[in-house]
Formats: sequence, C-alpha cells, structure tokens
Amino acid sequence: MAPDKGWLYKPPTRLYFPEDKQFRPLPSEVGMSVRQIEDSFLLALSRSDFVYVVNPGGHVGETVSMEMGFALALGIPVYLQEPVDLSLDLDPVWQETMKSLEVIPIEKLVGEVN
Repeated sequence: MAPDKGWLYKPPTRLYFPEDKQFRPLPSEVGMSVRQIEDSFLLALSRSDFVYVVNPGGHVGETVSMEMGFALALGIPVYLQEPVDLSLDLDPVWQETMKSLEVIPIEKLVGEVN
C-alpha cells in the first residue's frame, strides 16, 4: 500500500509527522508518480477478496477512506482492526458506512478465510 503523505506509525508514540511532509514512495515505487502509485494500488485492491484496515486508535485518513470506499463500491468486504473514530468526519453517510463495517481481530479473520 502506498504510504500517506508525511506520516509514519511508530509504536508506542502513534503518529509521527516529519517536517517536510513529502510523499515517500516504497522502494519498488521510486520513479512513479503519486497517481501511478495510487492507480497501481487500486488495481491490486480491485482483485482482492477482502480488505483489512489496520487503524490504531480508530484513525482512518483521507487516502484510506477513499480506498475503503473504492473497495465497498466494488462489493469487496472491508474489515477493521478497531472501530473508526466517527469524529474524523461528520458526514452522516460516511458515519453510517463506518458503523456498518465489522471490527474483527486479524487472527479471527485469518481463521475464517483459511
């Protein structure tokens, strides 16, 4: 998955925001535009059986929200590690969609898939 612009998850301190906020491609994505990286990710996502969102503290950023919406529009099930913090977006449609997603530990999901 393409990393979001300018933040990294570093346990136990949670989110770390570097000063420059530059997009950081993965080594395999060097030389690709941000659009090419996202298009490549969405193509891979469209071939998925399900999406598991790791969202520590209930955080879901703009890019992940878009990717979740893309998966849901294609009928691909989306599962969450933790309930989404509904204060992140006050749009009632977004909130209802987030409430409808199943929160499930990854171990349980893996057991159901296998």
